[in-house]
Amino acid sequence: MGSMDVGNKSWNVQRLDVQEFSDRTRGKLMNVFSQPIFSELNRSKVDDIWYLLVNKGGSSRFAVTMGIAGERALCPFSAPFGYPEAIKDGLGVDSYKEVGCVLDDYFANNGIKSVKFTFPPSFYDPRAIETWMNVLFYLGWSIETIDISFGFHIP
Repeated sequence: MGSMDVGNKSWNVQRLDVQEFSDRTRGKLMNVFSQPIFSELNRSKVDDIWYLLVNKGGSSRFAVTMGIAGERALCPFSAPFGYPEAIKDGLGVDSYKEVGCVLDDYFANNGIKSVKFTFPPSFYDPRAIETWMNVLFYLGWSIETIDISFGFHIP
């Protein structure tokens, strides 16, 4: 398990099996592509699937499903988009930054040399997606592509 101490609070990444991840995230994940049932249907497309929770102290704050292909971690690995989802309300930018740091550390300490997130257009979850892009850029990640889709309001 990767961990990072932040002040007096400890952030850590916890890898779970599919059943425990499903139980602990039930009703909390907005993105259908983050659901374990979807990931398990596509398991053959990667070497492994990591179901990760990021916790602060004893409280789970974020969840993400990563497909592992060699030394690469992909989110999504068989869908149009995916990203670490907040599973607790009221998290600020500072929480996203700490999660970015602890995930960075976790991947490096577990043999992952490349990580790729493919975010949806921002209208799907504007606050989270824009915050993640800013935080990952701040942490030195690069942006390879940006999907600019247009949503139309139909009354």
